[in-house]
Amino acid sequence: MQLADDLMASLGGRVNSIDAGIKNAAKVRLPLSKGSGGRACTAIHTVTNEHKQPIGQYCCSNSTWELSQGLMEMRLRFEHLDPEDRPHDKRLYYGQLWYCDDPKLYGNPIRVAFNGRVGVGLRPGDDGIKQDLYHGAERFDGILQSGHSLKTQVKSLFYEAFLMDEQSDYEQWIKAGSPGEKRQHVRQYIPSPELLLPRFDSLVAR
Repeated sequence: MQLADDLMASLGGRVNSIDAGIKNAAKVRLPLSKGSGGRACTAIHTVTNEHKQPIGQYCCSNSTWELSQGLMEMRLRFEHLDPEDRPHDKRLYYGQLWYCDDPKLYGNPIRVAFNGRVGVGLRPGDDGIKQDLYHGAERFDGILQSGHSLKTQVKSLFYEAFLMDEQSDYEQWIKAGSPGEKRQHVRQYIPSPELLLPRFDSLVAR
């Protein structure tokens, strides 16, 4: 566990995803601030960066304050990782972009932890907390006619438009002669909205 903590502490990220797992959460007991015993963990929140590297994991009860505290520690870590000569608007803790399953649930803890520095969207008043691709795809899927012969193909094109290959993985895969399926060897990530918009427009135009 210490090795995993040390590894996560050495990593940063600007396009992050956060998701909660509840399957094993009940097995974790959180300490109480006073007295003995503990309280049940209701969710384990995992944060990954744009390279799908885990950079934080937080066990929480129903309190969003606990999640904010964990994310605040992440922000402080990002500040430590930033070189002193890096321009202010390029620092890891500034202009973060977050993908999550429920922007309403995660929005406030993230904004509190990062002092409101959560990036900007593509429209006035829009910030950098977005619904993730997989839940967005389900909404997109919901507007397609049930049983349509091209439904599977359209969903495949949707994922193709919204996921970008990790360039270093792709180059190594090509150099090795493209063995097996690409998805088994090449990591993919969801880019920032500025890169997503033209890809989505191209999909719609098809």
